[in-house]
Amino acid sequence: MEKASRTTVFTLVVLAVLFCLSVGMNAQSEGNNAISSNSSGTIVASTAYIDGSAFFNDPNTGNGDICKTIHYILTTNYPPAGAVVDLRGILPTPPNTLLTCSANLNPFSGITTAAPTTLLLPGSNIEVKNTWTLPTNTRLIGEGSGSINDTELQIVASNFAGSAMIQMGTASGDTGVTIEHMRLEALGVSTATPTDGVDNLYAGDGS
Repeated sequence: MEKASRTTVFTLVVLAVLFCLSVGMNAQSEGNNAISSNSSGTIVASTAYIDGSAFFNDPNTGNGDICKTIHYILTTNYPPAGAVVDLRGILPTPPNTLLTCSANLNPFSGITTAAPTTLLLPGSNIEVKNTWTLPTNTRLIGEGSGSINDTELQIVASNFAGSAMIQMGTASGDTGVTIEHMRLEALGVSTATPTDGVDNLYAGDGS
């Protein structure tokens, strides 16, 4: 009994020391899953990684629209140093249906900084209704092509307002624009109303 008591006391002392040495963590912002230490040593939410699924179903930030979700994240307090925006947790409801975009919405419109951005798209079919014009330093990465859970950007000609599904760059001199691991599909397109898959009008080095 005496040995057991000494063990219990020792354990309580160790726990008390650890409690005194522990550092409190601030609450994390919506979508910022990682934590980091700022210049003052305080633990804060990190913006290096943003979980896009945290915004998708919020009526103020995504409202079930993947293009609206991307646009909100990239134009609302986006970190100047850039970030990885992980959208892979966004899934259609019900399953095996399309993720949809608002009519005529380019999710990259209104971006005024050259912050490096990596967008990780979900393994789902995404109906695109206007050209996605990728600004400089933007990487668009899917979850592969040719499998049942791949990433596919899809247009239906009657619902599409652009001339290309994706445009690389917005102005002369843009660099670092890449598109990886996804499939593009056009439905209902005819020779009378041709639609390009990818146009590169401006992107140069690193693209």
